[in-house]
Amino acid sequence: MDRAMPFLEPISFSGEALTLCAKRAPGEAVSIYYREIQANTCCGIAVDIRPIWEKKAALEADPDYLPVESREGVPIYVHRSLVPFLRRHSLRIAAKGWGRFKWLRIESDVDIEKWCIFGEGI
Repeated sequence: MDRAMPFLEPISFSGEALTLCAKRAPGEAVSIYYREIQANTCCGIAVDIRPIWEKKAALEADPDYLPVESREGVPIYVHRSLVPFLRRHSLRIAAKGWGRFKWLRIESDVDIEKWCIFGEGI
């Protein structure tokens, strides 16, 4: 991870999220997916931000994704649009689900989707 962003707050994982991560293939990493959504309505802007699994090699080749340290050593990449957010706010990856169906989700001290639209002024 020679492109790692050392000035950012490390991302942490819950115990249940670490259990999910341990079950993944070695060539995979968590990416914090980011996409702006434009709707044809008044004030029709939204963002889609979520942790997903991707091939580590693809993330390393993508200039829009940067590696970030995690406290637990899980390989994680974030979209460059989220770097200003991570300079000021903490981010935690947790697990959610029903029964045996589980997935990763984001927890933060502020609503990250609203922050991406409005910035610090919310």
